[in-house]
Amino acid sequence: MFKFLKPIEPKESGDYLVRCSCGRVMWLRAPDKIKRHHIGHQLKVLEYGTFWEFLSVKLGLVNKRNFNEFTKDWYESGAGK
Repeated sequence: MFKFLKPIEPKESGDYLVRCSCGRVMWLRAPDKIKRHHIGHQLKVLEYGTFWEFLSVKLGLVNKRNFNEFTKDWYESGAGK
């Protein structure tokens, strides 16, 4: 249980967590489905975060599209017209 609460080290994960200028937390090598919504946004290495962001990283939810990204993809595919 205590290994779950251990901080995320870039050396162990091989990647960095970044915060987009719109507030989204993602891995620097995030999937293209996520990164294409943030083209042109400024990315900064995440030094501090909330407990919810910590849990989402530990549970693997950072690599999933959020509701806003999902609805944009759905609308752009022509299903929303």
